[in-house]
Amino acid sequence: MTIDDHIVFIVDDDERVREALSELLDSHGMRAIAFESAGDYVRAD
Repeated sequence: MTIDDHIVFIVDDDERVREALSELLDSHGMRAIAFESAGDYVRAD
């Protein structure tokens, strides 16, 4: 498996934290999907 085969899910209520973590992971070639709450994550398709 490569990094491209993985997705990192970020759950945090602070938009700045979500954006910073997403950008950090992206800069290392990782795919990240961010959610504001656990409920949003669970409801996501």
